[in-house]
Amino acid sequence: MRPLLIILALAAALGAALAQDEVSQRQDLMKEIAEAMNRINRMFSGQEPYSGQVLKTAAETVRLRAGTTMVELFSHNSASVVSQARPEIWERKEEFQELALYLERFAGIVAEAGRNNPDDLTDAMRMRSGTPMGGGSLLGGRGTVWPGEDEDVPAEHAFHLMMETCASCHARFRYRRE
Repeated sequence: MRPLLIILALAAALGAALAQDEVSQRQDLMKEIAEAMNRINRMFSGQEPYSGQVLKTAAETVRLRAGTTMVELFSHNSASVVSQARPEIWERKEEFQELALYLERFAGIVAEAGRNNPDDLTDAMRMRSGTPMGGGSLLGGRGTVWPGEDEDVPAEHAFHLMMETCASCHARFRYRRE
């Protein structure tokens, strides 16, 4: 009986360590996304000189960490570990996955713009007058006007949609920092 208890205790300890590791991995992933988003923001706001290579690299950083990669770091194994993730992330997994896929898609648009425009932040990359943003993210609801799959979206608009996607996800699925 005693060897069985030892095995069960070791299995429980290993499971807890793996769950904590998953939380650490996703926190690192989110920090990388935040750093890349800040870099993109500085270029669009003129605080940093434009470089298509830097834009592409930063957007690819976000794209590669969004989507399925992000969702997989929120397994049920880590649901009981204390973190900033709300329980709703596991209760409404499809909704969370949809937001992660939107982030991946919009980051891909920004990365492509950087690849196609290596030297200049062109007018075609900028927000257009009257471009609907969607809105509603501060209340936790996704905006009502998101571009269709085939719709041409300027890079700056896609970046704003990336920020809105992050804000919407955080409003729904993340506890606020105190």
